[in-house]
Amino acid sequence: MRLQPIFLPFLLLPLLAGTCAQEDTIDPNAPGTVEFEITDAPILDDDIRAVYVTVAGVQVGEQRTDGGKVTLDLLDLQDGNTFALGSLDLDPGSYERIELVLDYETTSGGESPGCYVETTDGTRHELTAIVDNLRILQDGFDLSAGELRRFVVDFDVRKAVIRQLNNPDDCYDFGTTFDLRDALRHVEKSEAATLTGTLAANGFADAKTVVYAYRSGKFDFDEETEPQPGSTVRFAQAVTSAPVRSDGSFSLHFLPADSYELHFFTYREDADQPGQYELSGQLEAPATEVRGLQLTPRQMRNVTVGATGVIPL
Repeated sequence: MRLQPIFLPFLLLPLLAGTCAQEDTIDPNAPGTVEFEITDAPILDDDIRAVYVTVAGVQVGEQRTDGGKVTLDLLDLQDGNTFALGSLDLDPGSYERIELVLDYETTSGGESPGCYVETTDGTRHELTAIVDNLRILQDGFDLSAGELRRFVVDFDVRKAVIRQLNNPDDCYDFGTTFDLRDALRHVEKSEAATLTGTLAANGFADAKTVVYAYRSGKFDFDEETEPQPGSTVRFAQAVTSAPVRSDGSFSLHFLPADSYELHFFTYREDADQPGQYELSGQLEAPATEVRGLQLTPRQMRNVTVGATGVIPL
């Protein structure tokens, strides 16, 4: 009796699988790729029309993106908008230091200065810092062979740019080293979450209201409502912030997955400086609406907050 070779295809499967696995193996020494984009958090100043920075590149270790310098208005990069800064092919390994390299001298079009605030009257106020490379806050990152990672750099203008009252011709500059340390952070784009919401102020709000997002347990009222030594910035430890719009809506973008708490502060217009605002109060709200807001990677979460009172400041 002749046997039929019906089991032969099954015997070949392990061999075929092994061949495919060999073909898909990545060289452990193959470079990985990191891509960088930039975004901004808003600033509360009606006199500012634009904040231009000239980015010469992003530097990781000794390597820098090589796409030529670009001049950007950071105020165009709010509400989740970003601009691509370039990419780097890097050897597999751990990288501890990421820096944003600025050109203070000239813009990408050859005009001077390279970084400046433009006010509503058309005046340019030069921005300079004592270092060309601004360290991007956060831990470093690991990169595997053949891996692609995309990072968004959040350049928080609210923390980075300060107003100076002693020189009407040059009212703005970059802040202190401490200010700039907290002004830049990065988050992996594919892991970032978005928190949107609506605030019912119920008559307790002032001219402006800003919402500040903190990692749970990281808000200290006394430390955050006053600038700390060596700094000029309030709410320095907030991960990000956003103005509450006239309809009560707000949106907070590119938040790392974590647990958050929200704090709403009101501002009144400064009677002596039109277009400028001074802190006037903190809105009270039920803890269940503003505490323990857990965000997971890529999540888009919406919350509704109802103010129950205001603490005058």
